[in-house]
Amino acid sequence: MLSVLSLALMCAVLSLSSGSARGQQQSPVPKIGVLINGSMSSPEGIKYREAFTGGFRELGYADGKSILIEYRSAERKADRLPGLAGELIRLGVAVIVASGVSSTEAAIKATKTIPIVMVSGGDPVNRGFVKSLMRPGGNVTGLSSVAEGGERKRMELLKETVHRLFRVAILNPDKGSSRAQTYAQAGKGLGIDAHSVNAYTADALEDALGKIATMRPDGLIIVRHGLSLRFAKQIAKFALEQGLPSMAEEPTFCQWRGAHVLRQKRAGHVEAHDRLCGQNP
Repeated sequence: MLSVLSLALMCAVLSLSSGSARGQQQSPVPKIGVLINGSMSSPEGIKYREAFTGGFRELGYADGKSILIEYRSAERKADRLPGLAGELIRLGVAVIVASGVSSTEAAIKATKTIPIVMVSGGDPVNRGFVKSLMRPGGNVTGLSSVAEGGERKRMELLKETVHRLFRVAILNPDKGSSRAQTYAQAGKGLGIDAHSVNAYTADALEDALGKIATMRPDGLIIVRHGLSLRFAKQIAKFALEQGLPSMAEEPTFCQWRGAHVLRQKRAGHVEAHDRLCGQNP
């Protein structure tokens, strides 16, 4: 199965082969800009860089020879992203790979001509990044954490896994997405009382987890967002301590001994990993 990163790499290659952005000064060797909100010096950032260059190497591209990769990271300071996006444009990049919602938003505001490949672009339709998942239009392509019908599939799988599932908490850190509401609607159709608990900031996360503990739900669904990924270990630990069968849109939670995980495979398709990681809930 192709990883999200590998798919993004192929999208970038296709963008390069289709021609450079108009009105931009290009170097003889195509430049690829990578815009990320996190830190490239962190363990995650180092792995990201290794995977990115390694993926291109597998496709026959060598950094510094057949392509030049320019990395710009905001070190978790989102207000720096617009300036970094502008810097990549001035360097004459042929394509911008934007990792995360904030990076994608900054890239879109910075250019309407240079191809943008979004990686984990949240809910791009509701955010106005693209017109639709099938026909995005404009200069934006790539991958989203949203799969049409995926919310109901996850809710159905959680119900099949948990014998008595009547009440589900939805941890929602994504203010710009309607996925929590879609989960609640899917739960209603399955006879499940699903309630969204919002946590839009790091400070609000602890309170949100406290509310979920008070609710005493039968299961937990975690909406994918940069915040939930950043605190994946804390959220997974909470779920284990509470004995909560949990489902996430991101396999990172499985790495942190998260419970039942459902990964997205492609838009409109999902792959269920029928296993419990770590302790049984």
